[in-house]
Amino acid sequence: NTANPQWTIPNEALGATVRIRIEHPSDAAVSSTSIYTFKVKGDFTNIRFADDLTEVEVGANPEILWNAVGPVAKVHIRYFKNNWENITNITDPATPTNNTGSFTSWIVPDDITTAGICKVVIIDSTDSSVSNTSSVAFKIKGKFNITSPAGGTWIVGETQPITWSTNGNISTVNLHYSKDGISWYEFPGGSLGVPITPNGTTGVNIIVPDAITNTFRIRVQSQSDTTVSKTSSLLAVKGKIEVIVPVADERWQVGD
Repeated sequence: NTANPQWTIPNEALGATVRIRIEHPSDAAVSSTSIYTFKVKGDFTNIRFADDLTEVEVGANPEILWNAVGPVAKVHIRYFKNNWENITNITDPATPTNNTGSFTSWIVPDDITTAGICKVVIIDSTDSSVSNTSSVAFKIKGKFNITSPAGGTWIVGETQPITWSTNGNISTVNLHYSKDGISWYEFPGGSLGVPITPNGTTGVNIIVPDAITNTFRIRVQSQSDTTVSKTSSLLAVKGKIEVIVPVADERWQVGD
């Protein structure tokens, strides 16, 4: 007989009008029931992305994971920014998803943030007071996919195209080249703040710089968020030798 017994709450105790009764073990007539009711509810813990992602790209399909405490059948999943501002549905509000601890049908929307200000919230579909949020915030970022160049060889001084697709509302980029993947430079004529097509394909022509190497690469980088970038596959840049004398149809004689 102790005044503060410890109780591991079972699933059967879930309810909105729960009472506690204390009863003598050998005389049921000696008992007392709490005057006030209280609510026992479930919970969600360890809400996160698979691989503990803290950044997700527009158009990606990251897996959302959680642990459920208590028998919750279905859940709503949402995310919000900046302490419950701009709440956005991940699951369809009309069709909550099964409480399996995993959701893999979310395609990250074009809702780019420049910092980790988003959190996921899991909500019991029948009792909105049963909810919890992820402890770690995440960032939504854009994405580039370079389609040209895709290897090959460029010649110094030639005009060559750079083409890429963009996922997300990114309006300007910086274009750089590198011989080693460490030091990056502008292209001749300037290549900063290049206007592009958000959520579409962009192509620009550049003059191949005097950067002879077999490990030449190009980088497309968001001007507003330099963590969003894509580097091309390697290609070779070679010089060019042009014979200017003799000219066409010119005749030389032996001994000249």
